[in-house]
Amino acid sequence: MRTKKVAAKQESLLEPAAPDWASAEQVHIPMMPTPLGSQPSPYIRAAWRDHPYGKTRSVKAASLHNGDEIFFRLEWNDPEKNDVLTDSAFPDGAAVLFPMRADAPILTMGDKDHPVNAWHWRADLGEHGRSNVARGVGTTVLSDKSRVTCRASWDKGVWRVVICRPLSIPDQAVESVQLRPGQDMRFGVAMWEGQNGERAGIKAFSPTWHPMTIEA
Repeated sequence: MRTKKVAAKQESLLEPAAPDWASAEQVHIPMMPTPLGSQPSPYIRAAWRDHPYGKTRSVKAASLHNGDEIFFRLEWNDPEKNDVLTDSAFPDGAAVLFPMRADAPILTMGDKDHPVNAWHWRADLGEHGRSNVARGVGTTVLSDKSRVTCRASWDKGVWRVVICRPLSIPDQAVESVQLRPGQDMRFGVAMWEGQNGERAGIKAFSPTWHPMTIEA
């Protein structure tokens, strides 16, 4: 996937229907349920053994940048809009994943020496995105200094979500992937179907990294 450089402000590119997105290269990402055997909790493995999950089987992805920020637009079918969190209801969610080292395994969300960074949108959090780092399944650590911004729309059974962050983060205390124009990178995607009770490690994900080039 090519991340095209455009002369547009953040406020414009955050809109899923912004005209600039018509010029972006769009790729189809196949998804699959995360392996149940990799879940660290015996309770979770038992609870979901006979319960289908990872309901989102494909997503359309595109990316743009304006020299300062990078934007990812995700689009997928979802017949139910789930945007609240209660004791019995869970929100829809999506994340863009990056290896913080080239050989980080996506199947296990990294490992202790090869972390993975995720920029996460959740339907109940408005424009407040999250950034977290994982070193294996069940090790996710949420950053309290996230600079991820999101905007979403749901219409006629389709979610369209834009996830944005500055290309680079100068604060070295924040553990996060650093990007730059002209860079070749890889990315993945994860999705949570709230209607199905999906949360944490119970989700759909892209089982392989996908190449992307950030246009100089």
